[in-house]
Amino acid sequence: NRGLVAELPTLKKWSAKIPWGAKYAYVDADSEVLQVGWKDAKVVLFMTTVHGGHGEVERLRRRLATTASGAAQTRLIFGEETTKVLPIPDFINDYNHYMNGVDRADQLRTYYSAKRRTAQTWKPLWYFLLDTTATNCYLLSGFGKDGDTQASPHFAFQQRLATQLLAISADFRPKTTPRP
Repeated sequence: NRGLVAELPTLKKWSAKIPWGAKYAYVDADSEVLQVGWKDAKVVLFMTTVHGGHGEVERLRRRLATTASGAAQTRLIFGEETTKVLPIPDFINDYNHYMNGVDRADQLRTYYSAKRRTAQTWKPLWYFLLDTTATNCYLLSGFGKDGDTQASPHFAFQQRLATQLLAISADFRPKTTPRP
């Protein structure tokens, strides 16, 4: 059950009997993890350490197509309206709006990765941290957002970063004296 309380997954088989918007929650006091089952068209199981589970946000929701599973139950809420403003839990709202952030950062990180094959165990971690730091710097810098016409501002940022790092590293090279 992937760490969920045993009772929450059993809600899925009772999905047709549970009214829309019902929440079933369990808080694990040891790990401070909130585990929630929330009824939308189907029961959605969720785990969070960020939210308390009490907040709600009103959002414009669309009615499911008549052929979708769970459409009969959502029709009770929507009636004949195709859209309706409904209260949804804040953790569901945050998931819906921010779930792709990690995917986009991972995508950017893979474009110009420094990762190389190695037999040493610490190097993959080093390369991951280097790539993640460079990607975060690019995202935070706003590079290429102010009317830049370059085909790839991300590539231009990486080139500029590499040039600047190599220029700085030249200052720290040990001074060699010629041998007599």
